[in-house]
Amino acid sequence: MEWLYKESIFQTPEKNPFEGFVYIIENLTNGKKYIGKKHFWSRRKNKKTGRRETKESDWMDYYGSSDVLLKDIETLGKEQFKRTILHLCIYKKQMTFLEEKEQWDRNVLLTDDYYNTNIGGKYFVRERKIYEATEKQITTKNEKWREIKRDRMLGDANIAKKPEVRAKISAKKRGEKHHQFGIPLSDEHNKKLHEAALKSRIEEWKITTPEGETLIISNLNEFCRKNNLSSSAMCMVASGERKQHKKYMCCKHSPEGV
Repeated sequence: MEWLYKESIFQTPEKNPFEGFVYIIENLTNGKKYIGKKHFWSRRKNKKTGRRETKESDWMDYYGSSDVLLKDIETLGKEQFKRTILHLCIYKKQMTFLEEKEQWDRNVLLTDDYYNTNIGGKYFVRERKIYEATEKQITTKNEKWREIKRDRMLGDANIAKKPEVRAKISAKKRGEKHHQFGIPLSDEHNKKLHEAALKSRIEEWKITTPEGETLIISNLNEFCRKNNLSSSAMCMVASGERKQHKKYMCCKHSPEGV
């Protein structure tokens, strides 16, 4: 089986200026792949002369260094595998850089679609289990905390809704203790408050449920409480800061003639 480069059989130039290449080998039976690098040249010291000799390497018959890949090739046959050159490299550092770049870009350690078990001898596929376990643990903790926080805010569990607490808050903000005590409101401020009150009475919301049903509601907070949603998150969806909240879509709806 020949090496392919740009969808055609690779032909070595007469004066090969390249040090090596980055390649991908694909198992045609299941689509599993392997990414690596290979040198065109082998440089070794001659024991008799003591000089370093440069010879062509075994790149033509090379099928990677993965034991699992080599075992599959032995079992299935070379004709069931496709060898493709991704990058031709002039320098050794270029080979290493492009090999690791391809491996990181394709997430070879985070998927079962590749034979690769490490990147640069520093990061190994076994760390994937640690990463997935840690991510799951963090997600579980966050979900539990959200449930606890939500339960504390609902019904009688909400401390701020208790009569004695509300009475204390009201006493602290009454009369001279209020931060706006003795400060008259301007005509412009009163006008804005009046406009806001009118707007809140006629404001409606258009909700699209995860099932695709469209609803027109006038009380967003009540709708969110009934459907276990966050009203602030739904407002962010309506303003365009978020795309969706628990697969619910939301936007402001103006009735006709208003």
